[in-house]
Amino acid sequence: MNYTDLAGYVVNAEWPQSLVRVPPKVAAQIDRGQCWVMRASLAALADMMPGPQAVGVDKRRAGLVVGYLPPLEREFQTQARVYYAEFAQRLSKQLERHGFSAAAAEKILAQTEAAYKQDLPTITEDTLLGYMGSITAARVAQHLDWQGPSLMIESACASSLAALDLAMQHLRSGACDLMLAGGMYASLGVDALSQCCSFGGLSTQGSFPFDARADGYVTAEGAALVALKRLSDAEP
Repeated sequence: MNYTDLAGYVVNAEWPQSLVRVPPKVAAQIDRGQCWVMRASLAALADMMPGPQAVGVDKRRAGLVVGYLPPLEREFQTQARVYYAEFAQRLSKQLERHGFSAAAAEKILAQTEAAYKQDLPTITEDTLLGYMGSITAARVAQHLDWQGPSLMIESACASSLAALDLAMQHLRSGACDLMLAGGMYASLGVDALSQCCSFGGLSTQGSFPFDARADGYVTAEGAALVALKRLSDAEP
């Protein structure tokens, strides 16, 4: 198995609070993937010339489709916190097996749990909604008051193209007049990298598509969406 240290990471993972206000306790639980999709959606609309409000888009006929690859990072963090109980149980048995006193074992368990969970977010009533794929698109639709389709789609590496195709179908059928379409990937942790390396999917040299030097691909995080309209509607 060949491992690689080539990957693209996005540093900014903050919710765009200045643009889309939500309670701070909610913002603290929102996965970075949801943050990026909101930012990318607003950026795509800002790039429209003229903007959607200027052309009077019917909010009942506007929607979005976003391709992604679950699970999101916040789900990993939540599972890590929940499943610590299983680890603690096994650790407790080993401490007992090796003759640690009850007081010593209790101290070790307490210190271990504190160290393990110190960088993991707490679980609240907002946690689940913070990483559900469907809520990613729903947050955008709610903010924009769009009442058309609000969909997340997963088709591995073709997720973004699948989202684009589905968005175009809504436009061609006449069901919608404006669609946002694109993709988001926010699960680039050690687990994802090791699994992709296990089947030789990731390059150790660099990105060389359709080239003899190609030995895999370079994976990266991010989100990007485009605003789509029928050509007859988009032309001035």
